[in-house]
Amino acid sequence: NISNISILKKVSLVVALMGLAAFAITIAGTQGLMSLGTALKDTGTKEEAAREAMDLRVDIIAISRMTYQLVLAPEKSADFATETEKRAKEMLERLPKIAAAADATEKKQLADIGTALNAYFDKIRALVKLTATPSITTDALKAGLADSLEGQKAVTAAVKVYSTYSGEELKASRANALSVSSVTMIVLVTTAVISIIGGVMAGLFVGGRGI
Repeated sequence: NISNISILKKVSLVVALMGLAAFAITIAGTQGLMSLGTALKDTGTKEEAAREAMDLRVDIIAISRMTYQLVLAPEKSADFATETEKRAKEMLERLPKIAAAADATEKKQLADIGTALNAYFDKIRALVKLTATPSITTDALKAGLADSLEGQKAVTAAVKVYSTYSGEELKASRANALSVSSVTMIVLVTTAVISIIGGVMAGLFVGGRGI
């Protein structure tokens, strides 16, 4: 009979029940925050990859402009050769950074981009070599430029495939983070309300029975 228990034990029981309530709130909050942290980390990683992909598209535009400048100033072919190798290294090194957050589909798309980039830079190297040829004709320069632009189109198409897919993945990741945030808030508030009400009711019950 609870009325026969000492007041100290009754008070201790109430304190223990409130402690359990606080523990339940803590567990719910911790699990919710861990889930939210994982979701936000995934979104952050995908956003970083998206920024690298954006920089890659900017580099492609810069390289395309460079090929036109090369045809207009073939006497600077040696400088363009150095710049080509520098750009090739920088752009190809972006791909592993982007792949760090990629799924299997994205990794395949990035591999296709790498293949297209290598082919594109081979065409640019051929154009650089062509411009260094003495007494090169205008028609030959135009043909070389057209060939390099075909390479640029192939790279742009490959990047577009990746960007479209990864953009949808990033959108889904952001939506998931928002969903996890909402669920975490609901679970935490619900757990807190139930635990507090339960603890108060238990305290009133124990107190009403003998304190």
